[in-house]
Amino acid sequence: MKFKGTKGNWFSCCTDADPHYLFANENGTVICKFTRKQDGGTEIPIEEMRANAILISKAPEMLAMIDSLCEELEFHGVSLSMAKKGRELIKESTKI
Repeated sequence: MKFKGTKGNWFSCCTDADPHYLFANENGTVICKFTRKQDGGTEIPIEEMRANAILISKAPEMLAMIDSLCEELEFHGVSLSMAKKGRELIKESTKI
């Protein structure tokens, strides 16, 4: 698996701000920007915005963990159907 996204430790900052930014690495590269106001004028609750930011910030770590778990399952020949599902998920999330 080769991660093609922005390298570095992804982190969420200023979770009460609007817009809210998600960064990567110590240089502060912006990964994405969240705003509470959506098309049509509706607003996302601040807790939902924070939850989305946290989940996205952990995506690279979760991807690496799924890859490691698949390697372990394949090595031990255990639950190969789960390893296959994990590999498919990795493929879907890394193809451009």
